[in-house]
Amino acid sequence: FLHDENQTATIVFVNMLGSDQTLNIDVPWSELIKQYQVFLTDGTRSWDAMADLSVVDGKVSLTVPRYSLVTLYGAAAPIPEPAAAALVAVGLLAARLRRP
Repeated sequence: FLHDENQTATIVFVNMLGSDQTLNIDVPWSELIKQYQVFLTDGTRSWDAMADLSVVDGKVSLTVPRYSLVTLYGAAAPIPEPAAAALVAVGLLAARLRRP
């Protein structure tokens, strides 16, 4: 599911097979979303947070365990307002000038 207004993506994988399935998939909005949170649901776990996945060359790689459901959730990094961006730039410049 892609939510245009919030710039978020939710992707759900269901593995009904008796063996783990390894996937390497293209993800939507890879130019905006660089990382996905991962949640696992199976016979003993419900919505357990797993290690985050990074987007590499527009793809993520993951293994969906047997008889499980894996949900990926990603959000675009917020774009700073011009004033906030200027403050960040000034802060970075000041930090550079303080270095010996």
